[in-house]
Formats: sequence, C-alpha cells, structure tokens
Amino acid sequence: MRSRRRRKAPSVSASRSVDKQVALVTGAARGQGRAHARMFAQRGFDIVLLDVCGRVAATSYPPATSEDLAETVGACEVLGARVVAAEVDLRDGPEVRGVVDRAVEQLGRLDVVVSNAGVSGFRPFLELGDSDWDDMIGNNLTTAHRLLSAAVPHMARLGNGGSIVLTASVAGVKVIPFEAHYVASKHGLVGLMRSLSVELSPYGIRVNAIAPGGVATVMAEGHDLQGIFGDENRSAMFAGSFSPLVAPYMATAEEVAEVVGFLCSDTARSITGQVVPVDFGVTAR
Repeated sequence: MRSRRRRKAPSVSASRSVDKQVALVTGAARGQGRAHARMFAQRGFDIVLLDVCGRVAATSYPPATSEDLAETVGACEVLGARVVAAEVDLRDGPEVRGVVDRAVEQLGRLDVVVSNAGVSGFRPFLELGDSDWDDMIGNNLTTAHRLLSAAVPHMARLGNGGSIVLTASVAGVKVIPFEAHYVASKHGLVGLMRSLSVELSPYGIRVNAIAPGGVATVMAEGHDLQGIFGDENRSAMFAGSFSPLVAPYMATAEEVAEVVGFLCSDTARSITGQVVPVDFGVTAR
C-alpha cells in the first residue's frame, strides 16, 4: 500500500457565483495544465485546479510543486476567475470525490473537465518492472477514471450538457517504441473517451481527446534519453516512429490549449468521440 501524505484543503478565491461556467483542469500546476487553466480564465470561466504537487513515479524530470500550483492560481485570478485549488492524489477515488464535490458546491456548477494529469518515461520493455507499469497506468489512466467518476455525476445532474477532454498523446494512436507502458496508458484513455462519448450523449456531454506530439514543457524537455538514444539501432527505431512532417516539431502549451478551448466551445458542438492530433503530422505517417 502506498504511503499517504497530508493534503491541503481546497482553497477558494472568491464567493460563489452560478453565472459563469466552470472548468476543471487536472495536472494544473504547470505546463499544459496551466495553459489550459489560463485559457479558460481568459474566456470567462471560473476554474477548479487539481494537482498532486509531488513525486508519484520515478521520472527523469522534477515533479510540480505547491509553488507551481499557487502560480497558476494567481495567473487565473488576475484574469478575473474565481479559483478553487487543491493538492490531491488523483488515484485516490474518495479523496477526488470529496474535492470535486466541495468545488462544485462552492462554484455552483461544472461545465468542462480537462483530464490532463499524467507522467511519462522511456524504458525498453525487457527492462520494464512491475512498479514502472503500475505507476504509469495509475497516474495516466486510473487518474482519469477517478476524476470522471467524481465529476460526471455533477454534470449529468445539473443538466447543462458540457464538454470533457482527455489528454492522450500521439502514443494513444500509434506506437512509440521504448514506452510500452505509456503507449498502453494512452491507448486506454482513447478507449475510455470513445466509450463515454456514447454513454454520455443523452446528457448532452461531449467527450473528445487530444493527441499532442512534442510539447515544450518540463516533462518533454526533462527526459534523460541517453540510455536509449545512445544505441544506434534504438535511435533509428525511435526517430522512425516520431518523425513530424513539418517544423518546428515542438508545440507550445498555449497552442495545445487553443485546441482544447475549441473542443470545449459551442463551435465544436458537433464534435464528440474524436481524437484530435496536435503533432505536426507525426500521426499522418
């Protein structure tokens, strides 16, 4: 059984209002999550921000921190958003349900959910241990299940429809070698999205996924790939599967957020059950 660290209670920056739509974003402390949160705040949403703010898996890049989450909160508040923020282990169902219940009570509604939390790591399959697998599936796929199990009942009950976006990856629609555990987790997210797009359609809730390629974040830039790219055959195998069609090869978090914003807008009201690549053509090969 994993150890549990004490969690900070959710904080709310202003009094309740039911006039503004509310977006919930996980993995919100930095990177793509922060960009999504700021984008929604700019569009007039109130925001729920969730992040574990700690190490949950053996990665070659540092985890997000409480200070990172506080910076995201401040960036959204400056844009006029009411913000509920909490540090929460998204693998813990009861904990997630409690946080989401309290956030909806404080802000009055829930219209958009972006399940963005996750980890990444490279390891050849013959070197992949049980803990590597369990951590990847737990932090990428189980977290989405726990979040949606907590959030969807509120969206269905309130009857306002809404939009859900899952952060998959190009690894959710094609093979990236030396990431079997990551590929499996992201393919799982795509399957979850497709199932929910059908089941939640009677409630007017649309469900889609994005499939980013390289995105300029701490996660992408902090990987130690010497153990893989130091081998000529492995390097060629990886390059052949992850080769984009056009430059600049690496998207900004803000560019990805604009795609999420489109999928959650009325302009995309006819789009559900789809995976939208943001990858400079990687998945077109």
